[in-house]
Amino acid sequence: MSIATEYITEKDLSEYLTTKCGLPTSKKMLEKLRAQGKAPAFRKWGRTTVYARNDVDEWVHAKMARLYKYTMSNYAK
Repeated sequence: MSIATEYITEKDLSEYLTTKCGLPTSKKMLEKLRAQGKAPAFRKWGRTTVYARNDVDEWVHAKMARLYKYTMSNYAK
C-alpha cells in the first residue's frame, strides 16, 4: 500500500504560505531559505524544486511551535 503525496512548486508554496498560512513569503525568500538550509525539505523534479505538502506543514508548525503568553504586566517590576 502506498500513500499519495501532494507536491507543490516553489511558486505554489509561496502562494500557500501567504494566503493559507498568513505568512507573507516570496519565491525569492524561499530560494534564499533553501540555500541557507532553512527551508522545508524539498526534492528536485528535473530543474524544478518541489515540496511535499506534509513536509511544508511540519516545517510551518515547527517554526510556529513556540507560543508566547506574555503581557506587559510580565515586564513591569
